[in-house]
Amino acid sequence: MTATPRVTVAIPTLARQDWYLEAARSIALQSLPGVVAVVIDNSGSRRVRANPDFAATGARLLEPSANLGFGAAVNLAWRTFPAEFAAPLNDAAVA
Repeated sequence: MTATPRVTVAIPTLARQDWYLEAARSIALQSLPGVVAVVIDNSGSRRVRANPDFAATGARLLEPSANLGFGAAVNLAWRTFPAEFAAPLNDAAVA
């Protein structure tokens, strides 16, 4: 991966279901260099970290202390992992 990512893919989730795992895995399968997947755990209770399958996705993790909402979570990911492009991805979608 390049020093500065070309695309930050932000995946906000409440982690009520494990859909975010498939969303994050789908980013890891992309061939475009410089893509970083960031899962934002909007649950406020570290549900993503508690999932033993999360580490295998290769995604970064942000854990705000409360639900920021979708837009603010995407902005947080892009500020934390700046890139040329920000790409929001619903946690129930795959790329």
